This record gives sequence, structure tokens and C-alpha cells, in this order.
Amino acid sequence: MKGDRPECPLDCRHKVHRHGSYDRYKEPKGKEKEDVPRFLCVPCGQTVSVLDDQRLPYRSIRVDRLERWLNWQFSGGPEPPAMEEVERGCMERALACFVRNNPSLVKALGQIVNTFVPTPDRCGGCYAAGAIWGRS
Repeated sequence: MKGDRPECPLDCRHKVHRHGSYDRYKEPKGKEKEDVPRFLCVPCGQTVSVLDDQRLPYRSIRVDRLERWLNWQFSGGPEPPAMEEVERGCMERALACFVRNNPSLVKALGQIVNTFVPTPDRCGGCYAAGAIWGRS
């Protein structure tokens, strides 16, 4: 971001303009919403949404909670705080999405990330691993 606005994703010389906002749910379960600002690059026609640092695109779970849950699943880190079934489902879908997209990430980022080959033992018995291998 440059000051209070992001750069144009196609040409950093273009200046983007505030272009409204949209609401999204703050938590997986609940009615509280948060405002997400949008910006428009007039020359390109590209729009950019700016999420808070603790938010993920297309997911209503917080980054810190997902990170703690993943560390617990894969590294045996401290158990995450209790969560409701709705939030657990969000976590499992985020993991399944990561596993599906891992080959593309490795291809794009090369040696920046290690290849993650999902196997039931590497997923720590998590539900998502069962779904990936046809178990539940």
C-alpha cells in the first residue's frame, strides 16, 4: 500500500481511487459483519479490495486461528482454543484447498516453499486428510 491506498495490480504508476466497499462476515458463525474497502484503477478497470492483516480472501476465519490450528495438526504444537463445528469446517476446507493448490504453489514459488505431499500420517489424523483420501 502507498499511504492509505493500494497500488494498481497491473501498473504501479496508476493511481487507484476509493470505489466503495462491501460487507463480509467477521466470524464463521455469527451475524457481525465488517466493511472491506474497494479501490478502482480507472485506466485498467481493475478493482482491488483491501483486507485486514488477520483476514483471508474468501474465508471468514482469522489468520492467527488458522495458523495455530495448522501448527497443531502438522507439528504437534499447542492445541488451539475450542472451536465450534462451523469454524472447524472452515479450517478443514482451507486445508483441503491448500492441499489441492500445493502443486501450483510449488511451481510458481519454486524453492521458496517445500513440496508438501499430503499423506494421512503427515496430516496428523485431521478430518480434512480423511476427506482427501476418501475416509471420514
